[in-house]
Amino acid sequence: MNLILKKSAAFLLVFLTMMFVGVSSVFADNSVTISGNKCSSGDTITYICMIQTDKRLSGINATLKYPAASLELQKDTVNVPNLGMTIANTNDEGQIRFIGVNAQEGFDFTQKNLLVSATFKVKNDAKDGSIEINFEEVTDVELAEVDMEKLVVEETVKKGSYDGTIVNPDSGDEYIKEEAAPVDNKNTVIIVTAVSAAVIIIVLSVIVSLKRKKDEKAVKDKT
Repeated sequence: MNLILKKSAAFLLVFLTMMFVGVSSVFADNSVTISGNKCSSGDTITYICMIQTDKRLSGINATLKYPAASLELQKDTVNVPNLGMTIANTNDEGQIRFIGVNAQEGFDFTQKNLLVSATFKVKNDAKDGSIEINFEEVTDVELAEVDMEKLVVEETVKKGSYDGTIVNPDSGDEYIKEEAAPVDNKNTVIIVTAVSAAVIIIVLSVIVSLKRKKDEKAVKDKT
């Protein structure tokens, strides 16, 4: 009888051990990898982009892309502390489009410094993905396009929130004229396009104005 009890106990122990390992494996498989970092649904992660150049910059036009199916952007955490006049569109899921201009003094990134940071919450059923930045246009204070090979970009993703001061970009809402009647989806697209156009016009106006002054100064110097 004792032998039967011992065998039954041993069998039960093996069975419970296998069940425990199986359950543990199920929970372990719940993790996902975002830009090389393992995390789980509900976690908070922060993207940080540092850049360095050999000249001061007058304008930056960039898009930060993220997997919208896996990450929820915390809009109030979008942070551009070292840019001048900056307008960002955070309404399109999967990307943050921002344009910064400081044509008179320029942005000083001759030492490695923070360009942008943003915090996300990992969604349920998230899948592996990555957050990355794409530069559409970067100009120096002489209004020349920056050689992207000379632009050092350091992208990192860490768990938790950004631990420094948050400086949010402008949303561009002041460029939208309020309408008395509610707008439909088509009008919303038109408004967003109008905001983008307004931003581009402002940027181009500043650049053209400075270029004109520079040309006038060159003519005066010759005479």
